[in-house]
Amino acid sequence: MIAGLRTGRLPVAFAVLVGAAYLVAAPHTADLAAQAARADLFHRSGFVPSWSGWYGGVPTASYSLITPPLLGWIGPIALGALSIAATAALAVPLLAGTSRATIGTIAVSITAALNVVSGRTTFAVGVVFLLGALLALRARRGFVGAALGVACTFASPVAGVVLLVVVAGPILVDPDRRRAAIAVGSGVAVGD
Repeated sequence: MIAGLRTGRLPVAFAVLVGAAYLVAAPHTADLAAQAARADLFHRSGFVPSWSGWYGGVPTASYSLITPPLLGWIGPIALGALSIAATAALAVPLLAGTSRATIGTIAVSITAALNVVSGRTTFAVGVVFLLGALLALRARRGFVGAALGVACTFASPVAGVVLLVVVAGPILVDPDRRRAAIAVGSGVAVGD
């Protein structure tokens, strides 16, 4: 496991470099405009149940409960860059011990970067919690996994659905991790 973590330095360094490039470039995409608008809303008003300034009004809780404060405090570009690095850092231990873990982690990092560059920062934050929940599942830490499942869904309901699909596998075919998988899935359900 330690050797696997040592080899994880390259993909994490790669992800940090990509995140730094994103910080410098700060591309203005359509979805990034939505993230910036939500950051501004939270910065100006805090949590509000409904927001009339976006396409005639939308309920804010159905979008995310965790990401708007992070967007307001850190900013959408910096939060996206941090999400890229955090995704890589969590993918290293998740993929440790697999064949081609370094390439796999770099692929996960590239996927995270493409997600962030397209402006889907909220989903990227949810994926960070999703990977943490999978690490807890792997270690058979049901309570921690359930808490991270709730956080995943609170960060991005879409990421919560993805996590629910992923934990269906261990629930169905892995008796050793079934309880932890059910706990993670329950956390997602509670978060929704």
